[in-house]
Amino acid sequence: MLVRRLRMLRYSVAIIILSYFLVIKLYAYDYGDFQVWNTETEEFKINQDAKIAFEQEFRWGGNAKEFYYRYYDVGFFYNLQKYLNVGGGYRHVLSKLAQNKFLV
Repeated sequence: MLVRRLRMLRYSVAIIILSYFLVIKLYAYDYGDFQVWNTETEEFKINQDAKIAFEQEFRWGGNAKEFYYRYYDVGFFYNLQKYLNVGGGYRHVLSKLAQNKFLV
C-alpha cells in the first residue's frame, strides 16, 4: 500500500512539473526576438587514424530578417591511440557591428 502511494506521488509530481513548463511563457531572447542558426559540418577520413573537418555557421536575428554572424572552421584530427587523439583547427569569424559593417 505504501509503495503504491509513493509511486502515485512520483507520477503526480512529474505531471505537475511538466504542466508547469507547458503553461509558463519561455523566452530564449530579449523582447521575443526570433533567431535562426544554421550549422553545416563535413568530415572526410584521410585514413583510419586521420580526418579533416569543415564547418560553417550562419546566424540571422531580428526576427530572422537580419544576417549578423557567420564563421568558417577547418580542422585536422589524428588518433594516436584508441583513447588519445589530437587535433588543431582554424576558425574565421565575421560578426556584424552596430554600424552594419562586418567585423573580421
